[in-house]
Amino acid sequence: MHTPAPLLLTPRDHHALEHLVRTGTEQDDALARALARKLSQVRIVSPDTMPADIVTLDTRLAFEIDGLHVHERTLVLPQDYVPDGRCISVAALRGLALLGLKAGQSVAVSHGGRIERLRLMDVLYQPEAERHVPQTACDRAANDG
Repeated sequence: MHTPAPLLLTPRDHHALEHLVRTGTEQDDALARALARKLSQVRIVSPDTMPADIVTLDTRLAFEIDGLHVHERTLVLPQDYVPDGRCISVAALRGLALLGLKAGQSVAVSHGGRIERLRLMDVLYQPEAERHVPQTACDRAANDG
C-alpha cells in the first residue's frame, strides 16, 4: 500500500490549524474532518528549510479548478480574509486543501455538493522564501495590484 508523502507545514501554520480546530469548526463538520485529516498528514519543518514551491499561510498562489480558469489568491487566516477576490481563507475547504501543496500537485476537494479537482499551478510569493512575513497578506496583495 502506498503511503502519501507528508505535507510540509511551518510551526506557525501548524499552530494556526490547531487553533482553528479548537475554536472554529464546531458548526462545520466537513471542515473539522478536513482539518483532522490535514493535521494527521503533516511534517513540521523550519521556515528556513521550507521549499519555495510549497503553499504556506500568506502565500500568493495560482491554481485552477477542474482544469478551467486559473485563479490567483493569497492564502490567509480567517481573521485576515477579505471577500474581494484576492484572498482565500484556510478555513475554507479549498484553502485548506491548498495549504502544504507543492507547485504542480493536485487535490480533490468537496465543494458545493460535488468533488472538484484543484491543481496548484504556481507559488507566486511565499513569505518564508522572502524571509519575512507581511503584516497581512491581503494588504500585500492590494499593494501589488
